[in-house]
Amino acid sequence: MLKQVDLWGDYGDVLVSGFYRREGLDSPALLHRSGPFLPPISFPSGSSGDIVVVSEELKSELENAAASQVRFRATVWDKVIPVDWHSWDKRASQPKQRPVGGEPGNYLKDQKHSEETARRMVPAWEVVFEEFPVVFAHWLDSAGGATNGGQDVLLVEDSFCGGFFRSSFGGPPIVDDAMKDWLQARVSGWVSFHPLKVVTDPGAAERLQLHRTRYANAAPHLTSDEYRTRALALCEAKSFVVPPAFSRTDRTVSRYCVVLCDETPAKLSAASYESFDALASYVEHRCRLRPGGGEGDPLSNLQIYDLETRKRLRYLGGQQFTTVDE
Repeated sequence: MLKQVDLWGDYGDVLVSGFYRREGLDSPALLHRSGPFLPPISFPSGSSGDIVVVSEELKSELENAAASQVRFRATVWDKVIPVDWHSWDKRASQPKQRPVGGEPGNYLKDQKHSEETARRMVPAWEVVFEEFPVVFAHWLDSAGGATNGGQDVLLVEDSFCGGFFRSSFGGPPIVDDAMKDWLQARVSGWVSFHPLKVVTDPGAAERLQLHRTRYANAAPHLTSDEYRTRALALCEAKSFVVPPAFSRTDRTVSRYCVVLCDETPAKLSAASYESFDALASYVEHRCRLRPGGGEGDPLSNLQIYDLETRKRLRYLGGQQFTTVDE
């Protein structure tokens, strides 16, 4: 599994990769990031998940790499904010300068676009991957069941898949050993790799289609308690340090915990926010990205916790929350 290099935690994610949006399903990615420096490879985040963006130079090298199996789509500099972060000490545990308010997104949020900086940017290209009917699943044990802390698994048909590709059902970019070595030789300071166990399971893709979900259903559905346990483990893995009892005796722990739970264990994420304004801003952002109601409600799969009061919260709109008894 190919990922961005870990640099300054969430601060590095914003500075190195930034964000993107689209005006239509097949429209070019509109990039929102720092500049004028562009890493050779980055992983901007957006409402449809992360994408992979490469510089003009790396694009040319990938086009000549026999194992790459990718195409490219031009991007647009939608909003560029001047931040000279690439000259900071990358060996430090924290960035040289934190944004106003302390939230990583504030490097870019509410900042004015710099046309001068945008003109200095080199062209950037979105990678369009070869897709295979493989199934990517989080945390499976040796028997294929869901287990907290298990190994990430790639379930494959008998057919070949390799090079630089993605599951046709979604998930992260994946590379084989040859492509991993190729990327390490060229962009080692900008990428990291997470090993996947490859398991032959010819029926995995068919089962996934039957469940009509984009994410892997290779393991049984989790109960609410199992989801909560896994979400807390994920928070701790991301250094959010959420206490098991949802208490906040240590005031260095962020106050609000937000857990995103979909139907299956293949998509589960969590985040935490210290300030009420930051929490409300995140929730409002989700509402703008995915307006709707009922099954399309952008907040229907969120669990929001106030660790100060040990209460679950429900968003009412207009930056108003109410507590939920449970």
